[in-house]
Amino acid sequence: MATTREVVTIQCGHYSNFIGAHWWNIQESGLWSPLLRKEKEINYDATFRYGITLTGKETYTPRLISIDCPGSLYSLKNGGSLYDVEENGSSATPTTGTWGGPVEVHAREAHSKNEYLKDLEKMDKGEIEEEVIEKKRYQLESIVEVWSDYLRPHLHPRSLLTVPDYHHNSDQFKVWPAGEETWNNKQFRLEFEDRLHFFLEESDHLQGFQLLYDSHIGGFSSLSSCISQYLTDEMGSKTLLAIGTMPTNILTNAKQEDVFHYTLNSSMAVTQLWDASSLLLPLSLNNQLWRLPTSPIATPSLHYDDCLDYHTSAILGASLETFSSSYRNEVGGAMSSLVQNLTPGGRKMCSLSFEFPFQMPHISNEPGTLLSLRDITPHLFSLSPHSKATRDLWAQSVCIRGNRELFGCHDDKPRPDLKSALTRAVYESHPTTNSQLSMYQTPLPLATPFPQIFTKQDTGTSTVSSYTTLQSHSGIEEFFKTLHREARSVDIRRVPVYHSTCLDADSHQEMLVKLQEIKDLYHVGLNSSDDSTDEEN
Repeated sequence: MATTREVVTIQCGHYSNFIGAHWWNIQESGLWSPLLRKEKEINYDATFRYGITLTGKETYTPRLISIDCPGSLYSLKNGGSLYDVEENGSSATPTTGTWGGPVEVHAREAHSKNEYLKDLEKMDKGEIEEEVIEKKRYQLESIVEVWSDYLRPHLHPRSLLTVPDYHHNSDQFKVWPAGEETWNNKQFRLEFEDRLHFFLEESDHLQGFQLLYDSHIGGFSSLSSCISQYLTDEMGSKTLLAIGTMPTNILTNAKQEDVFHYTLNSSMAVTQLWDASSLLLPLSLNNQLWRLPTSPIATPSLHYDDCLDYHTSAILGASLETFSSSYRNEVGGAMSSLVQNLTPGGRKMCSLSFEFPFQMPHISNEPGTLLSLRDITPHLFSLSPHSKATRDLWAQSVCIRGNRELFGCHDDKPRPDLKSALTRAVYESHPTTNSQLSMYQTPLPLATPFPQIFTKQDTGTSTVSSYTTLQSHSGIEEFFKTLHREARSVDIRRVPVYHSTCLDADSHQEMLVKLQEIKDLYHVGLNSSDDSTDEEN
């Protein structure tokens, strides 16, 4: 078994925490899956840590810093629930100091836990078995309001961090200056550093960070840019994977001013994170961003409600679980090698495509049967808007989880060498591309509360196979071309909260130049100045 190389995850924003909640749930399910425990392919110690409570109870909690606004946790306590008992076994009670007079306490009524969370509590106390939870249908679609409504694992008290002065869904936190203000808040900065150092000090072989951030919310994207710069300054040798997320329903009923804000937030985040991160990855189930109208991705294998963050984040969380397996495995895969492969020529952004569920096609038993990637992944869909793959594919990292046919386990019948055929298909379809391929027998364990979003009823939500491909290619030019066009169309003088604080006319122009320079890195063929001329006409 290879040495555990730890990864610290930072989730900055409400939708990023929605995605993270599903991802941690999938991992938690894997810990209890007999199949995954038997195969021992995924090293959960990379993202989880051992601990012990004041009462001597052993714990296994995520290496996570979750950042959100006050009011977004609902029934989840700021310090979690594992460590809310003092050494003498009694509940911690706040004191009133030396004041001897009457004390009047003002407190908001706590959010009650839904049936699923109550059943998790009963399971922790040994009152019910996990099978009871798996057999229930909780109808969480009508219940979930925040990500903590369906979070399965316990969190360490140092995992949760709320921003000061702003409340959940606050309009004031949707603009870029709010994040910079938060980072400059001395108390917040100290609390972040305290949490970060806590996880770093117990990581003997830290390989890097995963930073999931809400790219559309200015406060979170700005705060993430500050955090990434801090990590680069303090630990520049460690890999930083920055994943910008945007929910599918964000532009529904949006005002034009909101669209301006989303565009500027995304532009500023990309240009700043480009210098302060190792790899950038945009994730969304939207077909397009920053302009109305938009539409969600449709795929025949999934039937999801694009208005529910609970649904869309489940798909993105499953994709994260799949591609991150390449640096969370027992054979020693590393984030650094993934990044080195995917960033040729200093191109730091890649796109992600996903097939979910993934099923190998039925092919002939004739020896030497050839497969094409199109045959293998007929329902592959992109999770990175404005980044359609092209023939100019420079690098890719393919990861497959849990297709039993690849390992000769299909009804105990003789099968052709599908694993070898798939390997040839990946490498021979793009012979000049720098390709990496990782295959794991263990599927994704999608236990409750993963939503029922599969079109085939027999697919179920127990274990599901998946296929991801991270790619660096010339099609990413369209992402920067579109973002440049939309950011240039914003009259910065009509957005005073930006113009007067963080983005005057000169800074706006510098940002546009930076976007153009990055776009040119992905341009193939004609001189890039031709594109600029076409945009202006």
